[in-house]
Amino acid sequence: MDKSWMNLTDRLLSPAYAEGVNTFLTLARNHSRGSDRIRCPCRSCCNNLFLPIFNVETHLFIKGINPNYTQWIFHGEEETRSFNDDDDKYIDDMDHMLDDIQAGTFVDVPRDHSNPLPTGGSIPDAPPSSSTDQLLEDARCPLFSGCTDATSPTVLGANQEQPKRRRGPAKCTEFKKLRKHGKVFLKINDGETAPCCENASMFTTRVKQIVRQHCDMSYTRWTDVPQAQKDKLIDCVRGDFVLDWDLENHRLTVLKQLRKRFNAFHHELHKKYLSYGSHEEALASGSSMVDPAIWVKLCGRWGSDDFKKISRQNRENRKRLTINHTAGRKSFVRILEEKRATNANLVEFYKETRWSKKNGKFVTSATEDTYKEMVGKLDDLEPEQRTDEVAASVFREVLGHRPGYARGLGEMVIPESTRQRDREQEKEYLALIEKHRKDADNYKTQVDEMRDEMRVLRERQNETDKMLKAFFDNFSSFTESLQARGET
Repeated sequence: MDKSWMNLTDRLLSPAYAEGVNTFLTLARNHSRGSDRIRCPCRSCCNNLFLPIFNVETHLFIKGINPNYTQWIFHGEEETRSFNDDDDKYIDDMDHMLDDIQAGTFVDVPRDHSNPLPTGGSIPDAPPSSSTDQLLEDARCPLFSGCTDATSPTVLGANQEQPKRRRGPAKCTEFKKLRKHGKVFLKINDGETAPCCENASMFTTRVKQIVRQHCDMSYTRWTDVPQAQKDKLIDCVRGDFVLDWDLENHRLTVLKQLRKRFNAFHHELHKKYLSYGSHEEALASGSSMVDPAIWVKLCGRWGSDDFKKISRQNRENRKRLTINHTAGRKSFVRILEEKRATNANLVEFYKETRWSKKNGKFVTSATEDTYKEMVGKLDDLEPEQRTDEVAASVFREVLGHRPGYARGLGEMVIPESTRQRDREQEKEYLALIEKHRKDADNYKTQVDEMRDEMRVLRERQNETDKMLKAFFDNFSSFTESLQARGET
């Protein structure tokens, strides 16, 4: 398929560019399976955003298609792979393996590969210690007293846990496809420290992979990790995603996710440790997830009395939790974003994240009581007063306040600090005082104007009274004169 039109600069007037865009959109429509939204491959979106096809067409003409997107793998074109003969040579060493099996040994000895199965004295007899029978005998020997597994050092590598077959998201398949065309876009709202877009799970999986590959897990807590190593991990994340490092919530997004993935990996390693029958067995068996030296150090910590005491206390604390959520893998900020699109308030969000669809009820009775209290406070108000702001106020009032944490919204929502809230209230009070001062000045001006008008009216009234008095005085004298003449 001719794709030379992608490099044309005269996009608005070129017939070849218009024809190429039509060809691309036809292919994309057929691939979209009836959906009116597709990935936008323009220079700005770089396949990170799903837009209506009409908007995609506009972007392609105004902004231009990404010239590096030469294989339209997101729009129905089959992905083709090219192989370099110099780098990826296929070596068929089956004959060598057959020679080893026939000889019963894996020692390096000269062979004549023109005869793949030599006989006679071309290969010396294998020593008994390296024969197949000896290997089987070693496998049956217990590694330590009380061990029932065949885990002799000779075959220890074969008995370690095998890597899991992972799904696409866990293998970062989608991330690798997007990363070919530039950094992956993330939408992070103000006041939040987690992505709320469709790439959020991709971000989590990629950070998890970075921690597993580059972080030294021998440290007890994330705060113990040296800053130089944290900076290296941060650079890895920034190299893969579009982030504005001048914004504090973007920086917190990366740091919090690294901390969470570090703790999650520690938890996974601890679960592996607990899966063994004893501390000695865990030490001997090891784990393929970390370096052996790190595993030994971790086992030493997990086997200590201090750690066991802390672990028991944490279990007891978790049992006392009366309110839990049902969000699963989806973060609260993503659910909040979805609720904003449907104009839902925080009380409805609370029910959404605490309601079990499987059981058709709240996860705990305490959760249900909390929700009923919120609804009851809203029901006491008039319908026109039940705004989103009032619902948010009821939400915070019922759940209460905890410094440094937004109750009911998770740690990825930046809470209002007490100092910040006091400053905002002070601003509101000052603005209210200023408003009242201006109103008072305005009313004073109006009163002064009314006083001036009243003074003018009073003066006019006085003049009118004088005129009437003079009139009546003249009228009475005129009446008396008429009476004297006898005309009345």
